[in-house]
Amino acid sequence: MKLSKRLEAIASFVSSDGAIIDVGCNHAHIPIYFASKEPERIIIASDCKLESLNNAFKDAKKYKVKEKIQFIVTDGLNGIKIHPEDTIIIAGLGTRTIKKILTPEVLNQGNHFILQSNNYLYELRLYMMQNQFLLKDESVVWEGNKVYIVMNWVKVNKPVSYSSFELQYGPCILHDKNREYMMEQYNILMQQLNNVKGSNHPEVERLYLKKIEKIKKLEWF
Repeated sequence: MKLSKRLEAIASFVSSDGAIIDVGCNHAHIPIYFASKEPERIIIASDCKLESLNNAFKDAKKYKVKEKIQFIVTDGLNGIKIHPEDTIIIAGLGTRTIKKILTPEVLNQGNHFILQSNNYLYELRLYMMQNQFLLKDESVVWEGNKVYIVMNWVKVNKPVSYSSFELQYGPCILHDKNREYMMEQYNILMQQLNNVKGSNHPEVERLYLKKIEKIKKLEWF
């Protein structure tokens, strides 16, 4: 199966040991991909919608791996046993939904989470940091006019500290000096600043200006 760039980035972070659990799998392309490559591995595709899993099952049958994947209709990770060596994937959902799935109990059981949220990345990074997870890597994926951030989190069981700037734009992204992504964020901030100019909210203007200046101070920007 040919994966999209976003799914390729997710697949690149999957560890070599343990089960692969794809939560909210939709068409289950990641489980199908790994079932084809590693038929002896435990692979779980879960979704809260039976219709999505039915479509995923049809695709798995097409690629002759339907017996290699456990299809489970459930909300989040309910009823799924997690082991420390497993890789849990949650991609294509919003941060608030992801946080509801990643309860303290789930985070205590799992050591490796690959997350791709559609919004509120600061909030997601903060939540994982507060639960003693280290952001091992991030991939910036451009598909069409959209940009996706794929995060690779591992548990370290000790305090992790990222600055507010790192939580906003990604510590690994900043470390890797991803100018293309930061230019995109800069342009978004400039547009937001232009939208509030003259709106009698000087405090909002100052906030955008402060963020813009911080990006401009990056030596590699």
